[in-house]
Amino acid sequence: MPPKKKIETELTLSYLNDRIDKLEKQIETNTKPTENILYKKFEQFIINDYTLYRMVELETEELPCEGYLEFINWNIKCINDLSKERQDWLYNLCLLIKNKEITMMDEEHCTLWTATKIFFDKNKKLCIIHPR
Repeated sequence: MPPKKKIETELTLSYLNDRIDKLEKQIETNTKPTENILYKKFEQFIINDYTLYRMVELETEELPCEGYLEFINWNIKCINDLSKERQDWLYNLCLLIKNKEITMMDEEHCTLWTATKIFFDKNKKLCIIHPR
């Protein structure tokens, strides 16, 4: 009989340890933004593949990656590296851009443009763009 009780105890401890691990992972997921959550939250605000490929073609910007998926992942990594407060600030800025509440002007032509998208350059600096 003692071995059966020992096995039951080990199974119960194993079960409890497994449940604790699952709960810890769930808590971590709910309290820390993951790149997947950030991807869903920010992907719509990052420049599209057409704009990226135009930048590459015109060699206007040295990029930290080669393909569009890598470029999106780079941007999500840059966002993930920000503090929670900065992520919230950036998201609010993106909402203002989405609602066409942010304009930009270059000093050469003094033309107002409505901001449309964002991306991070190779130095992790935020760039806000407008259509041509």
